[in-house]
Parts: sequence; C-alpha cells; structure tokens
Amino acid sequence: MKADPDRSTIVIVGSWNQAIFTEAWVQQNVLRGPDAVRQEVALTAQGTLLRFTGNLARLVVRADRVIWAPLRFDNEALGKMESAASQLLGLLSVTPITGLGVNYGFNVSEPIGLLKQSLDPADSQKMLGLGAEIRGVLIKRTVRWQDRTVNLGLERDLGPAARIDINFHSDVSGALDARAKIAGAVVPLKQVALDLISGLYELHLEGG
Repeated sequence: MKADPDRSTIVIVGSWNQAIFTEAWVQQNVLRGPDAVRQEVALTAQGTLLRFTGNLARLVVRADRVIWAPLRFDNEALGKMESAASQLLGLLSVTPITGLGVNYGFNVSEPIGLLKQSLDPADSQKMLGLGAEIRGVLIKRTVRWQDRTVNLGLERDLGPAARIDINFHSDVSGALDARAKIAGAVVPLKQVALDLISGLYELHLEGG
C-alpha cells in the first residue's frame, strides 16, 4: 500500500476572500521557508482556483474552501502542512468557517483478502446476469471509532488497483475552533488511519 500525498489533505470549508492570497502574502505569512512560493491560477467549473506551492506543502484556495496538501507523505511535510494551516486560521480568524476535514489517501495495486472481497459486492453476479457492465465500485461508510467520526471510502475502477480514503470530519464554530481541533492532530491521525486499515485489511504502508 502506498500513500497518495495529493489526497492526504486538510480541507477547511468556509467563505474565503481570495483577494487576500497573493504570492508575496502567502510567502511572508503562511508558507515560510527558504524557497520561493510558486503561484498558479486556474479557471474551473467551481470558479477561480489559486494554487501556491512551497518547499513542503501546497495550498489551494477556492471561494468556498482552502485545501492543504503535503508534497510528500512523511511527518515533516505533514507537520509543515498543519502548522501552515494553523497559521492561516490565526491570521484570518474572522473568516466564517463551517467544517474541517483531515484526509488520508492510499493506493493498493492489487487488493487481496477482505479488501478484495469488500470491493466485490454480493449482488455483482446478479448485475452481470441482468446484462449490466460494472464499470467501478465505490463503497462509503461512516463509523464511530476511537471516539472519532470516520468516513471510510473504498473504490475500484475497471482495473485491479483500489483506493482507500479516510476522512476525519469535524463541524466547527469558526476559525479559532478549527485551529484548536487541528493542533497537534495531523500526524497522530495518520497513525489512526494506518491502524484502521491494518486492523481491517491487514495492509501496511510501503517503507513505513
């Protein structure tokens, strides 16, 4: 099993003023480091998207959310992502924030055991017998585990490879509440996600 840094994110839902986010402002206040921050702008179906890349983390700003991602899946980059997100929430503490998600994504090249069984639902043969062509499988569960609400997603397309996504969601009352909830949480939650996957599917992180 390999981690996907692009799906291992902090998502902060709210009403964000994109005009604040310039390359110089992000470099000075949020993505501090020896390397220059790179800015990209894209037009999407959801509106303008701003992307800022530093030396260990990436920030994406939309009008309805900001998304942080590490450039690699290790504790240093995850810690940088957390500290930068915390800094942003402190600087823009009057921003209306309604939700916080800490996410981890993993790729499995060839599922075996219980994961393979889970991605082959009991009604698959009946669907095929009715002439249906199964193009993919997506299973989502919301569970309460270790005093946390966890959203677990399993997905497979036409090939053998599968994806596992784990989301730790929190409703928040504002920016400072969100800041308090991510403080010191991102690296420990990574281990919670790995423990859940190990306990369920007996899978372990390559090189971990």
